[in-house]
Amino acid sequence: MKLVCQRLIVLIIMLTYHAMIADNRIILYLKHAPDQVLSDVEKEIKTSNLSQKIEQMEQQTPGTNSQKIMKYSLKTQLKPLLSGFAAIYGGYLDISDHDGLLSFPLRHSTPKIYIAITPKINLVNVKENTFSHREFIATADCPTSLYLFERKVDEKQNSYWDVKRQDIPADKKVNPLTIVILTTPGNLYVPEGHFFATDNAQLVLSDIYVIGRAQNEDAVLQSLDLSRFFEPITSEQKKATDNLMQKLITNI
Repeated sequence: MKLVCQRLIVLIIMLTYHAMIADNRIILYLKHAPDQVLSDVEKEIKTSNLSQKIEQMEQQTPGTNSQKIMKYSLKTQLKPLLSGFAAIYGGYLDISDHDGLLSFPLRHSTPKIYIAITPKINLVNVKENTFSHREFIATADCPTSLYLFERKVDEKQNSYWDVKRQDIPADKKVNPLTIVILTTPGNLYVPEGHFFATDNAQLVLSDIYVIGRAQNEDAVLQSLDLSRFFEPITSEQKKATDNLMQKLITNI
């Protein structure tokens, strides 16, 4: 609870500071899956063949140690690192930090954004280092998921995010209002439905959950090829209070 409160305070400070200097941003946190989801996964593991293999290891030498190591490994996999997920938007490339934060300068005024999750995309070149648009590959070898985050207002004038899964466009073109997270779709879980939204110029998106890291390092390495087309986000930490730090984008 203390960590959550600190994160909220940091976020409020960030939004207040950036509103003062007209630095509008997109802020997205990748988070660990809720405990209930992890509990359901653990139950599924216990009823699987994998669970039987773990129990059988106890009969072997050194059985007890092997079982403990395997169970610890499983729990680690259920809560994978939040850092190291690459994403592109608006000519910028960012990689999530240890808190799972992805942040970009806001480059459009419409209160909506698409989130695409795919290991890689095509850049349609016009000449040398210039490209006209981006395209999804969307094949069996390159699975792709697409979601629309649209900020709306209910009858009580409360802002909320309406999150819906979308079909990949027939022409496979990536809409300019898209954050592309370069990883396998199975690594991330995007809840659909209505979620509380802050009512300000920033786009603080509802959370996305990290549930795996399969082949993520490969996707990050491939993202390095995009560095000549997308400027990496640079940031610095500044002290907001004695106990809190704020992260500021320096290359806007």
